[in-house]
Amino acid sequence: MIIGICTFFAGISYGWFFAIIVPNPAMTMSLVPLVMLPLMLMGGFYVNQGNIPYFFYEIKYLSMFKYGYQAAIEVDFIININFCNKF
Repeated sequence: MIIGICTFFAGISYGWFFAIIVPNPAMTMSLVPLVMLPLMLMGGFYVNQGNIPYFFYEIKYLSMFKYGYQAAIEVDFIININFCNKF
């Protein structure tokens, strides 16, 4: 739950950033997908992070999706597997 809330607030901050930088709402709505889609790709949803070309490697650290996705994966799989191995 807290992972989703933190990712939500990070997304809102990106939205406010674009709203402040680009004063025209129509231009902002056309610019946001151009920026968010590469961030989603670099975040690990569609492409494995090991398969990202080296010249795009730094972009993945700007992606809010990367951190939310990694945290959700760790909570769902790594922590649950370690918990189950105790019994």
